[in-house]
Amino acid sequence: MNYLLLFTLALAPIFISSANSYRPAAKPLTDGAYEFTLNGSQFSQSSTFDVDGNELEQFEGNTFSQSDFSITGRYSYGRSLHFVIGAAFRQNSSFNASTEQDLSASGLERLYGGFHYAFDAVDRMRYAFEFSYAKTTYTNKFYNVGETLPDEIVLGDDGQYVTGTVHATYSSTSNNHYSASVGLSLPPSHLAMEIPWKLEGAWLFGTWGVLAGVEGITSMGDDEFSENPAQKPRLPSGVTALYNSINREKMEPFIGVNKSFKSWSLGAKYSQVISGVSTDKGQTIGLNLSWSSAGTTTAQKRLNTFKEYDNEASVIKVSPRGTFVRIDKGLTSDVDKGMRFDIFKTDYEGGNVLFASGIVYEVGADWAIVKLTQTYRSEKIQNGYTARGYRQ
Repeated sequence: MNYLLLFTLALAPIFISSANSYRPAAKPLTDGAYEFTLNGSQFSQSSTFDVDGNELEQFEGNTFSQSDFSITGRYSYGRSLHFVIGAAFRQNSSFNASTEQDLSASGLERLYGGFHYAFDAVDRMRYAFEFSYAKTTYTNKFYNVGETLPDEIVLGDDGQYVTGTVHATYSSTSNNHYSASVGLSLPPSHLAMEIPWKLEGAWLFGTWGVLAGVEGITSMGDDEFSENPAQKPRLPSGVTALYNSINREKMEPFIGVNKSFKSWSLGAKYSQVISGVSTDKGQTIGLNLSWSSAGTTTAQKRLNTFKEYDNEASVIKVSPRGTFVRIDKGLTSDVDKGMRFDIFKTDYEGGNVLFASGIVYEVGADWAIVKLTQTYRSEKIQNGYTARGYRQ
């Protein structure tokens, strides 16, 4: 295992001292929260795909690995917008058994930044837009066909990368999340424009999260050497096809697991490239460690805003989809249509957790139905929770 991945793994027991075990792609950070993430991964090549998508067997003894390590910081401004900044380091190792050429390179690979804007939830759907800009810290030298390549290997494709991505997430009542992401990436001028995409499901079990999905890249096919790939200037890239590609594409299924602690979360991920064009086939093992501050949630703001309530009732029934609750107070207790209620989970030890807010939709003599307009927790409301009413 490469030293960059080992470094990330070694940090885990030092830092781990309740962070979420998973944050869906379209969900924002809480207002005023900070988050810092260390991510390490190692890719190991098993073969390559040519410009027509044909898999080429790897020459016996050839090896290539790419190890990445990044540190990312996020800050939430308001309840919808957060900013991103970070740096990525890389180590490449390539060995050509036929020529005994052993190449390696390492160093700061790129700096990046951007923002993520999440729209208000619509029922159980969330949507978000993400923009990112990255610039490599190096400049590569290209060599024309016929020129001798030096005994070195590049860190990657040099230049700037501009990407816009749209995220959509559906969160079920059983605390599962299903996300889809699609974007448009403008890489350096010697590469074709790309459409990165991702489908992901996450199933949460307390402080554990299990995720699975598939991600990939679809090329826009606008590489200037699409019709004559043999004439494209070359890079010293060893035995890998990851760099200086022609209309690169790939499909990569993945699985992962996350564990949350007090303010930290630790995750592991495994993925395998199963098909592609002008790229490598292989597997990636990754680890990530995140710390996040609590920030100020919408529920906390609601608690700070409303200190006194006119009425108190108990939840006696919850609709199957969790969008309506029935309470045991009605007209005889001065509950009327349009009145607002906050739903709390309380206990004998003084616990007072705000779960949802809603408005009285229908009312009878000794009952009322509250339509939930905003939820603050992913867990489902249960019978016996406390409903506190107020009038604006």
